[in-house]
Amino acid sequence: MNDKLYRWVLKPVAKGYKFVVPDPVRVSVRNFFLNLGTPIRAVNALLQGKFGDMGMELARFGINSTIGMAGLFDPAKEFHPTRKDEDTGQTLGVYGLGPGFYLVLPILGPSDAGTPSVWWAIPTWTPSRTCSASNGPLGRNSSGLKPT
Repeated sequence: MNDKLYRWVLKPVAKGYKFVVPDPVRVSVRNFFLNLGTPIRAVNALLQGKFGDMGMELARFGINSTIGMAGLFDPAKEFHPTRKDEDTGQTLGVYGLGPGFYLVLPILGPSDAGTPSVWWAIPTWTPSRTCSASNGPLGRNSSGLKPT
C-alpha cells in the first residue's frame, strides 16, 4: 500500500509542488516546520541531560521565532548555533528502553515502538520491554547508536 501511495499520489504531488512553488518559498516552509519542532527537541535534550543542547535549541527557537518571522527564515544560522537532532526514541534509549517491536504502518511507514509517530496506533504500552546494561545510558539507545 505504501509503495502505491508513494508512486501514484505523493511523488506526483511533490514533483508538482517543486515545479510550481519557487525555491525560496519551499525553504521558508521547511524552516517554519523545523522551527515548530524545536521545543520538542529542546525537551528531549533536557530529558537526556544535554543542557547545552537544550540551551542551543531554545536560543534558535527564540531567534527564529522573532527575528525570523515565526520561523519562516533562519537568522539563527548567522550566530552559528547548530540544530540538535534529539527525538523521543533517543530519550527513551537513554533511560534504558530499547527500540521494542518493529512495525510498518500504512502511510506512516516503518518504525519501532520508540518512534512517537506509532504511539497513536498502540493504545497500550508493551510490557515486554526490558532494561539492561546494554541499552542504558552507556550502551545503545533506541536508534541503535551510542548516545553522545
